[in-house]
Amino acid sequence: MLTAVTAIDTPAFVIRLDGPDLLDANAAARDLWGITNATELPFAIDPNMPALRAIRSETEAATADAGSSQPEFHQNLVFWTHRGAQRLASHYQLSEDGARVTVIIEEAIASQQSATAPLEPAAG
Repeated sequence: MLTAVTAIDTPAFVIRLDGPDLLDANAAARDLWGITNATELPFAIDPNMPALRAIRSETEAATADAGSSQPEFHQNLVFWTHRGAQRLASHYQLSEDGARVTVIIEEAIASQQSATAPLEPAAG
């Protein structure tokens, strides 16, 4: 079940995966992304962000296995925010049509380098 992000106390947001764009975000999430006003949404985000790659990978595999059910995922994800790279304990769920994902941040995780999830964007 997808949740209205405005009713959540911790950072919560909705991403359109084919943009990718941040479509909706509560006040805590807008602060995380450096967005001062909800009128700035939708907000384009980097498609190469490790969090987006992980979300796409997990949801594609689970959707293929689960058929029509939309499981919830729990994972530490690396987002590139206006404060820099942040590794955040998150749970997320894909919309029924597979076009959007709702992400709820549970807590920040101590930064640690990982070969599979770079903390910084690739130069380019």
